Amino acid sequence: CARTAARGTSGFRVFGLRKAIGGDHIPVLMTVFKPETPGTNDGPRIWNSQLIRYAGHRGANETTVGDPAELGFTDAVKKYFDWSPKGGKDDQFDTFPILLQINEKSPPTAYTLPDECISEVPIHHPTIRGISQLGLRWYGVPAVSNITLDLGGLKYSAAPFNGWYMVTEIATRNFCDEGRYNLAARIAHAMGIDTSTNETLWKDHAIAAINLAVLHSFKRARVSIADHHTCAESFAQWYEDEKKTRGYVPGNWKWILPPTSASTNTIYLGLNKMTEYTMKPALVNGMSTNALVKRARDSGYLTNDGDQQGVSTMKVLHAAAKFRKSMKRVTGVVVLYASDGGRTQARASWFWSFVRQRFPMILPVNVANPELKNADFVKTLQGVEFITMFASTTGSGQVPTGSEQFMEFCATEAGKSALKGKQFAVCALGLRAYPKFCAGGSQFRQALLGAGSTEMFPMTTCDQLEGEDVSVREFTKTLFAWFHSEDRISESLYKLMVDKLESGAKTNAEFQLMVKPRDVHGRGNVNTRTFGTSATLTSRTVLGDGAHMNTVSVTLTLPESDKDLEFYEPGPTKTWSF
Repeated sequence: CARTAARGTSGFRVFGLRKAIGGDHIPVLMTVFKPETPGTNDGPRIWNSQLIRYAGHRGANETTVGDPAELGFTDAVKKYFDWSPKGGKDDQFDTFPILLQINEKSPPTAYTLPDECISEVPIHHPTIRGISQLGLRWYGVPAVSNITLDLGGLKYSAAPFNGWYMVTEIATRNFCDEGRYNLAARIAHAMGIDTSTNETLWKDHAIAAINLAVLHSFKRARVSIADHHTCAESFAQWYEDEKKTRGYVPGNWKWILPPTSASTNTIYLGLNKMTEYTMKPALVNGMSTNALVKRARDSGYLTNDGDQQGVSTMKVLHAAAKFRKSMKRVTGVVVLYASDGGRTQARASWFWSFVRQRFPMILPVNVANPELKNADFVKTLQGVEFITMFASTTGSGQVPTGSEQFMEFCATEAGKSALKGKQFAVCALGLRAYPKFCAGGSQFRQALLGAGSTEMFPMTTCDQLEGEDVSVREFTKTLFAWFHSEDRISESLYKLMVDKLESGAKTNAEFQLMVKPRDVHGRGNVNTRTFGTSATLTSRTVLGDGAHMNTVSVTLTLPESDKDLEFYEPGPTKTWSF
């Protein structure tokens, strides 16, 4: 659920991080990318060890600002992606961009997580002010990302998933391990404990205090967390139940025992004879940063000659990615339609279904709806930037029945307020045989212009009996071309959409007639089911002067008719006139 994951992240649902934030309980979510082709290494990969992780900057005198566990990754991101922390100054809690590589032949792209996807908890102790003054914090949602899911004979090289923290993971390991932030001495000093001798047990006091502070802070912030005693008791019960049910429970004893107060629970001795072996499905470690960088060198993105060419290449690619993310995106499109008989509505629905996977779209709105002027419709118009109008013509050039109210709405103050500054495009449908071809669409166009909207490109006209499908596709292609010319979509997306439209240009016949088989005498059986046969337009004639409602005589050719239709007119191709 990343917006997606393979794109940048406008509207970032980012791997479920948004869903995991904002409630007392964090849901466990996994985003699974496509698997590797068996026997290859072509799967997508996320370079980050976790989706949210703090950088480790190299300081003076071999010191580290931030997390020493991330020194190598920090070096790579700075060197190859020209990354620098917000504000330009190294801090102990700088979050990384996400590096996503679609396959081994494509360079990784850096995506910056939006602030709303990062939930951080300031650490305060309920009674010891000195700990609260240390300025510590930690992110609320742990989400492992550089990991492979081995499932069903396939390897999913990118399958990030989140969970929630056990307090000792943050307090004991992340804050107090000597290879991590190594804060035990600072915490003890904040408590006023002498650290010059081990006899004061300052490490024990510091670890106990920071565990309480982290647990207290997460609870106060209403972010899910569990204490290690409850987790140990819960696992002990599950372990016994699992042995009774399955008979065996493989595992690694040192990873199950909590790092603090390990001997105070039954699993300390109860699991010491546990056997470790891997069962599948399994989650296994992904490639290291060094291995990923080496693979990038082997693919030609980096060179071994001082990496200068590679650095330049990666920086150019990163700059291009920044440009794509800086493009002004399409923030919302609404499809309006005025239909007389349902054909135009069907075209509007097809357009919506095609475009909605690329842009934020509102379901097609019938402008003849009696509730058109209510607050919800006005709010819908105010929330979008673009309007597409599909309009048919009825009678001798009128708009479809009921849609006059939209014309009236455009002339009101409320309508002008909602429509002013919007950009629109009209796709008008009609019959060229009538003198006032697509007059309904022209009237909607004038109404929108009168309300203060701006036309994106000239109105597209479609003849309902001649190439209507192709014309609607041309309208859609022109819309994407306009978005591309205005830097609203990338070159690659524009070409992809055009390819999709052109590949689908040859569609089924323009008409489908429902036919019920009859015998040579024209008699049918009530139990016989009807079937569809394709029909193409051969000719048409307007019977009348075209000034009022008229009858149109059309000739349809049925190239795929079978023997059941031969009684109308024998021959290899059947032609009916209506």
